[in-house]
Amino acid sequence: MIMEELFTQLLDLPPLEVVEAEVLPDRITLHCRSVLVESICPSCLKKCNFVKDTHTRKLRDLPISGKRVTIRFTSRQFVCRDCNRHFYEQYGLAAKNGTMTQRYEDFIRAEQLLPLPGQRPAPCVGAGRYLLDKSERHF
Repeated sequence: MIMEELFTQLLDLPPLEVVEAEVLPDRITLHCRSVLVESICPSCLKKCNFVKDTHTRKLRDLPISGKRVTIRFTSRQFVCRDCNRHFYEQYGLAAKNGTMTQRYEDFIRAEQLLPLPGQRPAPCVGAGRYLLDKSERHF
């Protein structure tokens, strides 16, 4: 349990806590859960705690010690009992249907726009060295 607490602090993703960490020679998979009991309805702004559905999300995060990091967590769909709105909880970690954390996307953009010493900038965004391999984009 000490390793999970360490990863929770290292990730610094306040709505999530690490409950299991799989550390392999080439990658780290972190299984997380929400620490939030309820969510706020985006329509009427009232608190909701009725969960209708769940689905598992995978997000790629910044590497740790050269190892690929994947964050897995369950996203809950709430139903507001006041306005009947169905919505998934938002953590602010990634775009709605994104496959990478926002900080990892920012890192990739910075790497593409800032060339290595002695190199010219990439001719266009999206052609950087991190996005050339399809397996990297869709794991």
